[in-house]
Amino acid sequence: MITDVNKFAQCGVDGVLALLSDSTNVEKEGYTISDKEIGETLRKIMMESKGRIIVALFASNVGRIQMIIDIAKSMGSKVVFDGRSIELSVNIAKKLEYVHISEEMEIEIGKVKDFPDDEVVIITTGSQGEPLSSLARMASGTHKHIKIREGDTVILSSKFIPGNERAITAAINNLYRLGANVVYEKISEIHVSGHAFQEELKLMKKISTEFEFYIFWTFLP
Repeated sequence: MITDVNKFAQCGVDGVLALLSDSTNVEKEGYTISDKEIGETLRKIMMESKGRIIVALFASNVGRIQMIIDIAKSMGSKVVFDGRSIELSVNIAKKLEYVHISEEMEIEIGKVKDFPDDEVVIITTGSQGEPLSSLARMASGTHKHIKIREGDTVILSSKFIPGNERAITAAINNLYRLGANVVYEKISEIHVSGHAFQEELKLMKKISTEFEFYIFWTFLP
């Protein structure tokens, strides 16, 4: 989805009383990368994987969930949703028609063993190392259905939230010890920040006060 810069600029024309702006990535230069680039990276990683693919992400990131589903579909793989928050989020998104997946493509976690490893994609919770999450239980060897083994690829498609580094690192180390190939933000571009970088913050500030910038920026993709 592309930001509607015109709408924001119109607010600037009408007059803005107060701009309450995000500042999380104010120290990051340039612009955030697009979700399209993330999709291309994820597709490459998934296509090159030889065994089961386990993707941990934020349950609220419905767009990323659909992206993984679409890649899995192109590979002829089955998809499993594992984790209470993921299952709840997907069920709501289905009803609202934000997530689309066929009945034949979606399988239950208990049926994973009935399919070849290279035809299984598991979308799960635990990207922040939450101790009771599905991914944490896989990493510790206590998950009821999934035992990590050589050939599995685990993708943490999310940003390390400050304060969670130790828990995430512990999970990653355990997954490596069990033989999995682990891909995360520090070694591959598999997550795009939802927070604006410097140039985007500058743009927001300018179009909220200067109509001239509205005319210039409407021609950018």
